[in-house]
Amino acid sequence: MTHLRLTIDRKTLIPSITPVFLGAFLVENEIQDLYGLRVQGLPIDYHRTFYLDAEVREAPLCTYTVAQKKEADHPAGE
Repeated sequence: MTHLRLTIDRKTLIPSITPVFLGAFLVENEIQDLYGLRVQGLPIDYHRTFYLDAEVREAPLCTYTVAQKKEADHPAGE
């Protein structure tokens, strides 16, 4: 078994893998509903209503963190 991790900006479209594995449309629709990410090229796209009602505006499992680089008090070499 192999674990793959994809780190992307939340506005980046993820290409669908359903042309390779049709059953992936279930997981890809789940990703869109629960995490708010967008999958491009889904042949069976529920448009965020696979698990959620159409009235839901925010992905329930979506937590975005923003890392900020803190500058050192003294630049390197001083």
